[in-house]
Amino acid sequence: MNDDFKVTARSAQNIAATALAWRDTLGVPNEWAPSVAHLIELALPKIIKSFALVVRPDNEMGDAEAYTEFDPPHIAVRGSVYSMAQQQDGRSRMTFAHELGHLVMHPGAAKFRSEGARAVSTIKIYESAE
Repeated sequence: MNDDFKVTARSAQNIAATALAWRDTLGVPNEWAPSVAHLIELALPKIIKSFALVVRPDNEMGDAEAYTEFDPPHIAVRGSVYSMAQQQDGRSRMTFAHELGHLVMHPGAAKFRSEGARAVSTIKIYESAE
């Protein structure tokens, strides 16, 4: 079974504007590669008071590198990904950025479950949070 979130479709212009607004909110200078792990761990909780970064042992995460949930808002990440992000590993940093994107782009998204090719409920590809 796969989990996804059904979201409202957004234009590329809207996505870019939202990303730039969050960069400003988080105080990210106009640089190519900020420390995303630092932003999520230290800066984001100052803005979203109920937010938490949860680092879990790898064996508790199954196949997931990380995931985002909204109630309460948190990002859970496997310990190995967290450690590598602290060392500025590109793949791990991308995982953090991807989850931050879910958190800021899809608050209140409705959970959607599918089983293999047979969807319990169908959503269009542009309505998928992924």
